Amino acid sequence: MSELKKLVERDRKKIIQRYTTDYSVHSLCRDFGYSRGTDRHVAAMLKDEGIYQGVGGLSAKNKASKIKKTCLEKYGVDNISKLDGYGWVANKNEKIEVNWLDEKHKYFDEVDRITKANKKKMVMTKYCHYTGIKFADDILENANPNDQLKRTIDHKTSKMVGFLLGIPPEELADVGNLVYCLRCCNTWKNIMTEEQFLPFAEKIRERFINEGHESN
Repeated sequence: MSELKKLVERDRKKIIQRYTTDYSVHSLCRDFGYSRGTDRHVAAMLKDEGIYQGVGGLSAKNKASKIKKTCLEKYGVDNISKLDGYGWVANKNEKIEVNWLDEKHKYFDEVDRITKANKKKMVMTKYCHYTGIKFADDILENANPNDQLKRTIDHKTSKMVGFLLGIPPEELADVGNLVYCLRCCNTWKNIMTEEQFLPFAEKIRERFINEGHESN
């Protein structure tokens, strides 16, 4: 059992009592001074207790209620966007058109379309291809779509590289160029090749392991 999990087990009663005040794992981890990574162990424990609300549950409703109350007290409206001068306003400033970006967008869309079809041929894995860190999808019952440990599909040769080098979309979206990796790795790798990214992936793996995250 990791040190973070032991900490959560030790504070089980205190965590449950605090969680039921606003149903926010983030808030209680902040209030108790827990280090990053503890939240997933807290969520797992709360699920065992049968009281975890998850994204969009009582936590979101409680937060929305607080925001509405604050806006009414400060501004007299339940949403600040209703005030004059707030909300989305179209930017009418001139901009320089870059026509080849339209071609790039079409290429990306075609790669994504073929990738979605080829996803069915991929072997599902529990650990990131680059770091070996376990996916949130295999730890949490309903992982947040924005969880940095969520499973995503990465193109070992990136779409931007494929576009610039003229690689056919079918080749770039081939199963041989697809791997499952952490959402954060997908972002950080960007246009690097697999070989370029691996030295950094080792450092990233060390950071996650030092924080108590499960690895292969």
